Amino acid sequence: MAERPNGEQDMLMNIQQVILTANRCFENGDVDCTIILAELRQSQRSLNLVSTIGENNKRQIEATIAALIDQIELKMANHRQENAFFAPRENVSGGSGRYKVIIPNEQLQTLYDLKFTAPQMAEKFDCSEPLIYKRLQEAGLKLRDRYSNIRDADLDAKLAGFSQNFQTLDLLWGISTHGGIDGFSRLVVFLKADTDNRASTVLQHFIKACLQYGVPSRVRSDHGGENIMVALFMNLINGDQRHSHVTGRSVHNIRIERLWRDVYIQVCQKYHNLFYGMEDEGLLDAENVYHIFALHKIYLPVINEELEIFRQGYNKHKLSTENGRSPEQLWTSGILSHINSDATPVQNLFGRPLEETLEVQLRYYGLNPEDFSISEDTSPSLLSDEQSRLLDLRLYEDLTPKQAYTKCLDYLTEIGLL
Repeated sequence: MAERPNGEQDMLMNIQQVILTANRCFENGDVDCTIILAELRQSQRSLNLVSTIGENNKRQIEATIAALIDQIELKMANHRQENAFFAPRENVSGGSGRYKVIIPNEQLQTLYDLKFTAPQMAEKFDCSEPLIYKRLQEAGLKLRDRYSNIRDADLDAKLAGFSQNFQTLDLLWGISTHGGIDGFSRLVVFLKADTDNRASTVLQHFIKACLQYGVPSRVRSDHGGENIMVALFMNLINGDQRHSHVTGRSVHNIRIERLWRDVYIQVCQKYHNLFYGMEDEGLLDAENVYHIFALHKIYLPVINEELEIFRQGYNKHKLSTENGRSPEQLWTSGILSHINSDATPVQNLFGRPLEETLEVQLRYYGLNPEDFSISEDTSPSLLSDEQSRLLDLRLYEDLTPKQAYTKCLDYLTEIGLL
């Protein structure tokens, strides 16, 4: 093996030392890491001069440095903006003296809907708890009204029904589940079932989540080809020099792996068992394109409805490791704490509209934005428009999904497709 030139060897050792120091700085909770931040950026530049290590190793080191820079910048911004979300103050007398705290009703309503407690609201508005209670009363918002008065017997019945509605999905019947979760707050930003695993489908769901929650600083995914357009999108929006898309084995992405486990247990397993049962009854043939068409038409909306119920419930559940705060509350607190910072996710959320940023970047690379647009429905239909209309009329009745599936097969038989 050829030896590295002394200059490059010293450079690599220095980079390694900077990474170790930066990691200690982050783990120790130091809030003034200005010097180490400058050294990390210098290490990024130095690494480009090293030619004696493989490209894979170089990319891993680049990703490590970029991740440390992001984490330290966020920690420093958090310290600077710890009290950034102030309620405006108004001078009551017009001169020196007492100031009135102005709490906008819209912001109060938002925190109320997200089930923030009065002490948590007071912390965000930098005011006293009694003032929060007073403003809540003026707005007609009662904290107790957010909690159910349901009797124990009724609650048992509700939970029994809830458990039945939360079971799981195999992909043997042409159904793929796509999802994304925020690594910090565990907020599930999208969770959808589709009839394909194409990159354009994954991108469609990802962009919708970005429009609601903002473009993240970095995305981690596995090596699957279905993620390639998300990688392109991230590099277009955030730049291709900051490792905006990181790939790796999904088992190393703990948050998403736990999410998939919960989705399987609580949503998909029921349909897994149901579809196998339908095959045993002779109602479903996975090799028959018309059976699969009927299955997708009837069950895909039902599955997506349950996935959305799961997503909302997951985002509102209390986390024991976060003092009982929910993913929604953690995400909102994170945004409010950094609202005046220059952190990439916050700038993406409150800066220039996403559509405008994307169009500018596409044109910069000589691409036509219209070619990049995504159709809502790209899957071909087996029926004509008139046949689809007549089928929908048949399914308009109040039917169980299994009854609707059977009626769909009956109609396909009538028109000679089965």
